[in-house]
Formats: sequence, structure tokens, C-alpha cells
Amino acid sequence: MLWETADLMEIAGEDSFRIRSYRNGATAIEGNPERVIDMLRDPNRKITEIPGIGKGLAAVLQSTFPAFGLVIAHLYLPYERLTTRKVFGVLMGVAGVAIIFSDQLTIAGHLALLGSVALVASAFFGAYSNVLVKAYAREIDPQVLAAGQMIFGFPPLLIIGIATEGNPLRFHWTMTAVISLAYLVVVGSVIAFALYYWLVRHMEVTKTMLIALVTPVVAVLLGMIVLHEKLNWRLFAGAACIISGIGLIVLRNRQKTVSTSEDEADLIPKP
Repeated sequence: MLWETADLMEIAGEDSFRIRSYRNGATAIEGNPERVIDMLRDPNRKITEIPGIGKGLAAVLQSTFPAFGLVIAHLYLPYERLTTRKVFGVLMGVAGVAIIFSDQLTIAGHLALLGSVALVASAFFGAYSNVLVKAYAREIDPQVLAAGQMIFGFPPLLIIGIATEGNPLRFHWTMTAVISLAYLVVVGSVIAFALYYWLVRHMEVTKTMLIALVTPVVAVLLGMIVLHEKLNWRLFAGAACIISGIGLIVLRNRQKTVSTSEDEADLIPKP
């Protein structure tokens, strides 16, 4: 039914994004071993449980960002060496993300596998670029760095988007969609990345990458507040792991900094 609906929509000249959504849904249903009718009969089940790349798996793969950062920073930045404490802290954070989304770690089909590989690759290259910025571009203004990546990233992303999803001018833009897009552009991109690169200049780059571990917790909390999603033990256990891991990295370094400052003060001759 979904295949036929997508074909009729294409003949009628409907939005290509919606057509692709119907076809993706048809592919996911065909690849699902369980019958959809059986899922619909169960009041505790949802059709959204049909797997592709589960959002839980996507979150865990993306949380490898600081893990890659630790290794790359060790190679490029002599003052950000890899330590057992840092490794253990990051692993605790990744484990915390996995706990939060432990009921959604699904993958199905070769396209989902390719998507998973792309997520890991994005985490690697993102970490690599941040370390390079810290090593070689600390004197460049953060706003210039943010603007540069957006200017150079816009043309290829626009081309790929039009080729795969269709002309955005033909989409049905609701007021909610426009406001969401404006928020992502201004707050989520321009302001956020300018502040992020400012932090990269003034902090250890491995610490700035820890944001990838905090984001899933914030997303789940917002889901509970805005979408009234249920609170569960996974959030508490996962958040405890994440906070403990971050604390293991950040607080230890802070103690060492304070200790060094006190030692230097002792060396100053008193009148």
C-alpha cells in the first residue's frame, strides 16, 4: 500500500520528501520480521518500534566523539596527554549514553549499517577538526571559524539535499517549521558554534568535546518536559555514569591546577 501511495504521489507531483518518507516506511516494514498487524493489536506496542537505525544506537555512536578526541589530542597536543583517568571517564560517559537508550539499540538493513558507519566517521572527523583548530588556529576569531565552516559546508549540503530530498521551495512550510529552522540557524548554529570555538581557545579541547555526552541527557529531559515522555531508571543510571565520568576528567584537572598555583605561591618570597 505504501509503495503504491508513493507512486501515485510522484505521478501527482507531490513533495519528494513525503514520497521518500513513504518509500522508506515501506522498506522498513518489509524488512521487519514481525507483522505490523500484530504490533497494532498490542496496546503497549508502537509502529515506531520498527527498526532502522534506532535513535539510541545513533546517540551511542555519536558519543564516541570525545573518545576519538582523546586519542587525536594525544598525538597533536603535548599538553593534553592521554591518561587512564581520562579514558575511564570517557568510557563511563559512553556507557551512560548506552544505558539511557538501552531499549533502543537497534539496527536493520544495509542502509542502516551504512548510516551507522557514517555516524562514527562524523564523530572521528569532528574530533579531528577540533584538535586541528586547537593546535593551529587558536589565533583565528571564533566567529570567523564558525562562519567559515558554514560557508564551505552550505553548497555541498544544499546540492545533496536537493538531489535526495527535493526542492525545499516546494515543501509545505508550517509556522512551526519556520520557527524551528530559524532557531537552528541563529541559536543552534551561529551562536552555538561561535561560543564553542571560543571555549576551544580557552579550554582543553578534550573537555569541550564532553558536550557530546551531555546532549543525550538534555534531549531526554526536554522530551519529558515538552512531549511528556515517561521518566525511567535508565535516565538516572545513565546520567549518573555520565556525570561521574565528566567529573572524573574535569575535577581532577582542576585539583591539579589549584595545587600547582599553591606551589607557585609558596615559591614567592614573603617580605
